[in-house]
Amino acid sequence: MAFADDLKAKLDALNSKVGSLTTVAGSAEALLNGLTSMIADLKAQLLNSGVDPALLVPLDAANDAIDARTAELAASVAANTPAA
Repeated sequence: MAFADDLKAKLDALNSKVGSLTTVAGSAEALLNGLTSMIADLKAQLLNSGVDPALLVPLDAANDAIDARTAELAASVAANTPAA
């Protein structure tokens, strides 16, 4: 009986930890999405102020990289989150 109680406690702790990580991952995803939005707004402001669009290509590359990492994070969370 003590073994079963110990195993249950460990599984409960693990489930709690996984739940916490899911929340952290969701927070990271929200942060990354917010960052891409901020970069897009910055690009729009710079274009409206007459900055040469060719100079802003690195902003597009940064947004593409962030979007790719956000998608990887979301896929990883989905793949590693136990079904309810």
